[in-house]
Amino acid sequence: RLSKFFAMLSITSSKTQIGATAAILTLLTLSAASYQSVSALEDTDEIRIIESFDNPTHIWTSLNDPVMGGESTSTVEVQSDEGVAIFDGEVVDVPFLHAPGFIQMLTRGGAGTTYPDVSTCSALQMNLMATEEYKGYRVSFGTVHLREGHHAFGYKANFDAPIGEFDNVVIPFHEFSSKWDDATGDQIVTCQDGPQYCPDEATLKDMQTIAIWGEGVAGSVHLRIKSISAIGCSEVSFLSRTRNNSAGITKYDSSLMIVGSAVLVTSLFLGLAWKLRKEDVAYFMVRGDN
Repeated sequence: RLSKFFAMLSITSSKTQIGATAAILTLLTLSAASYQSVSALEDTDEIRIIESFDNPTHIWTSLNDPVMGGESTSTVEVQSDEGVAIFDGEVVDVPFLHAPGFIQMLTRGGAGTTYPDVSTCSALQMNLMATEEYKGYRVSFGTVHLREGHHAFGYKANFDAPIGEFDNVVIPFHEFSSKWDDATGDQIVTCQDGPQYCPDEATLKDMQTIAIWGEGVAGSVHLRIKSISAIGCSEVSFLSRTRNNSAGITKYDSSLMIVGSAVLVTSLFLGLAWKLRKEDVAYFMVRGDN
């Protein structure tokens, strides 16, 4: 009886191993599919140039807080022969606010001024460098205006500039928000917390204007910019890839759902295998008693 019992355990153990192996293969397959689906969105090579300063297509100028009673100053110089735009200035306190103001380097609309459709791209990329540290850099695009926003126009995000060496600064579009404080430049509600403040498709199809800011932090701005582009472009729109219109589910959430389903399948396989093992052993013991 003992020899038969251990033989039966060997058989049921094999069943468990087969079930576990199948479950693991299922998990690996689904995880690979999940990884590939996310990678396909993230690792696209297409870049859409918005502005390249070796051959600029937009008119760039400066705008400072003196329009609001401030005393900040800035200049913008495009050196196309060097392939760079130079944005220099000083952000100082607005006297009646007793808080730092702003300076901007921005595009102005004009005849023949066009912006590429970046509604199927995932992020804004700027190739730039600063010659010294400054903590108040921001970038905005578009003209969307919230009723409660007063002087706040467009979608805005913060960024840090590399110092002393040109590098790419990448800001995903889901990090931009139209709900920002026009006194400080800080976001009040993020795109993640309020999808209604995420960049809309109409703006991504035609940005109309772009601005690089020094804002809300007193100090010197010395920025050099080579290009501004949109990256991660594909056949699927940014809005479709980043959230479901009704539930706000991101592409990463979808991937986690796939992996979670795989874990559930694994548990079911292992549970079934264990159940078969117990039933076979019980059956053997009954037969052995008879």
